[in-house]
Formats: sequence, structure tokens, C-alpha cells
Amino acid sequence: MLDLTHERLLELARFGAIGLLCACISLAVLIGLCELANVNYLLAYFISFVVANICGYLLNGHYTFRASNHLKRKSFAVYVLVNCVSLAINSLALRILVEIFGVWYVTATIALAAISAPVNFVAHRALSYRVDATS
Repeated sequence: MLDLTHERLLELARFGAIGLLCACISLAVLIGLCELANVNYLLAYFISFVVANICGYLLNGHYTFRASNHLKRKSFAVYVLVNCVSLAINSLALRILVEIFGVWYVTATIALAAISAPVNFVAHRALSYRVDATS
């Protein structure tokens, strides 16, 4: 059952705010690399994803989930694994949206971020930061 306690809603709000900040960082890096440095959009997407996810890991561990284990190697390894799966799926979807459907890479990136955010919240809460169902 979905637990929508006051604390859970605050947690979700913090995750969303940090996600928005990281999305802005990611878009700035992506657009900067593509438009100013002429880097291929897929390589730029990868780099922007890495930069934003390092920020997200540190901020979410401290502010969102208040996890005492957020700086431990195992926690970080799980976080990276979850994000590698997300990166692989989103990179494939990005390529399909851009090259097959002709969607602008920025629009496609924003849409993919919006779609993957809820999935990433659940995965990181359950796996990366090991927040149990009662907290």
C-alpha cells in the first residue's frame, strides 16, 4: 500500500526539488557540450548524466533520505548500478526518439527525465539508501 504520511510527502518533495536541480545541471552540461563544444548528443548525455547523478547521490543521501550510509562504498555501488540501468534504458530511448522520431535531443531528455523520476525514487529509496518500509 502506498504510504503517504507527512514525512513521506516531505521526502518526495525533497527528492523532487533535488531532482529538478540536478535536471537543470544536467541540461546545462548537455546543451553546453552539444552546442558550444560540438560534442555528440549521446556522449554529452552520458557526461551530463554522470555529473548530475554525483550531485544527486550526495544531496539525496543527506537531505532526502537522511541516510547514514549514503557515503559508504556499498551504498554508492548500488546507486551507480541503479543509475547504470537507468542510463542504458534512457540512452536507448533517447537515440530512438532523436534518430527515428526526430524529437529534439533536449525535448527528449526532459521527457525521459520526467518518466524515469518516479521509478528512480522508488529504486533509490529501496536499494541505494536502504530506507525500510516503516521509516
